[in-house]
Formats: sequence, C-alpha cells, structure tokens
Amino acid sequence: MANELIASDLTPGATYYAVATVGGLYLRADTAAVEAFSSAHWPSYAIAAGQANAAGDWFGTFPAGAPGGVYVVRLRRRVGSTPDLEDDAQEGSDELQWAGGADAESVPGTMPVSVAQLRAYLRISGTDEDALLADAIAAATEHVERETRQRLISRAATLKLDGFPAGPIALPWVPVLSVDGVTAGGETIDPDTYTVDVHTPGDEARGGRVLAVGGWPGSGPVVISYTAGYGDSTADVPPSLRRAVLWLAGHFFENREAATEKPLTETPLGVRTLIESNMFREAFSA
Repeated sequence: MANELIASDLTPGATYYAVATVGGLYLRADTAAVEAFSSAHWPSYAIAAGQANAAGDWFGTFPAGAPGGVYVVRLRRRVGSTPDLEDDAQEGSDELQWAGGADAESVPGTMPVSVAQLRAYLRISGTDEDALLADAIAAATEHVERETRQRLISRAATLKLDGFPAGPIALPWVPVLSVDGVTAGGETIDPDTYTVDVHTPGDEARGGRVLAVGGWPGSGPVVISYTAGYGDSTADVPPSLRRAVLWLAGHFFENREAATEKPLTETPLGVRTLIESNMFREAFSA
C-alpha cells in the first residue's frame, strides 16, 4: 500500500508512530489535521503500529486526508498502557512525502547525515536536542534534493503521464538506478519494448531517460515506477552533497526561532555553491 508506514529490525514491544512536519507541527491520528505541539494531545498523535512478522517489521497506516507535504516519522515504544511523551523513541527516523491522498512515498530511515554527525558539527553535548536535529536534517535533505533534482538515499518514485510522449521520457528524479515497471491504461508494458539510461555507482552519468524501442505499444494514462538515489547508505552519497546537507541542517537548527536577525529563506553561500555545483541539468533529445 502506498500509504503504509514500515519499520524493520526492531525488538518486539508495544509501538506506535509519531509524525510531525519538518516545521514542527504534529499530525493527529484521529483527525488527520496538523497542529502546534500539545503535550496533552500526545495520545492523539500516536499512529498504531503492529508487528507483521517474526523479522521485526512494524506496519502502520498514514492517515488519509492529511495535508500534503514532507513529514518526519518516528517509531516509539510505549512504556505504559497508553502513549506518553516519555515513551522511548527508536533509533533513526523516516522522512515521508505525502501528496494529500493515496500517493505517499515512504523513505528509508537512513539520512545523508546522521544526528550524531550534526551534533558533533554543532558541538552539542547530550541528546536533548536530537528531535530538533533530526527535523533539521530532514528539512535540509528535502531542500538539497529539490534544488539539485537528485534523490540522495535510494527510494522508490513514480512518474504519472496522460500518455506516452513522442520522444524519450525524462524521469524527474536522478540518479536512476532502475525502472521497476511501466503501465499504460492499466496494462503492464513489456520491458523488452523500452530501454533505460541508468546510473552506475562511481559514474558521473546519472541516467534518467526511458526510450521506446520502435514506438510505445500501449495507450492511456502512463505510470512509471522507478528507483532513484545514490544508494542505501550515507557512504553512497557524494561528499559534497553530504556536506551541503550538514551545513544547511546546522543553519536551520541555529536559526529555528520565528524571530531572528537572519532571514530564514537565505541559503548560506557555502551551501549554495555546493548545490549549484551538483545541479542536474542534463538535456534530453530524441
């Protein structure tokens, strides 16, 4: 299911998901609305997570009707009979892109920069600020990805078109690791009827084109499912992009107050330089 929340390799226990926007608003599971944090409403933020198998996979359902946007998802383990603010947060967090309907795109919990790395960069001792640091990393990752048109950590993506174009299809996110399926009018297109430019780790070419072999064999609405990103781990992401996320996350964290002398929309010069040097501008031609 597109709106399924999944966490893996966790010790069994009573768990639930807590979901917040990158701006710090919390999503209520009962109403699918977002609101400023309220400790009294914490039980309403809990999205039930059930253990699906012995491997420790936990499944929950993102509330339909929630506003579209990027959310930070954390799995928590209950210490009492009901969800409580003091419940243990499990290691790591997920970012989830929600389109406001059934098209949710869940992302692996791995981020290009870890909370520990950002904590060290900002010279923060202790873990009291970890939730805010994780939010800053998620927001910085989203910004860098949007500006460069690149997915940093690999994940599934979908392109929907009204029909097949006359020329090659440019996938919106690179680097493209694979095209996992193409359908037209609800019918699966034979993979032998098209070719895909894919990214090879270590190669500067980042792929991103799907080309028909002798013309597309179907018609109707087109859905292309593909995987984009540099890999599943932080080490797979180019150092300059990791540095951009680190610097920008630090900027977001240190300028998180509503009232600040610095404009929050202004990207630090060093980050801007790194982003511009990594922007994907490949031209597509027939």
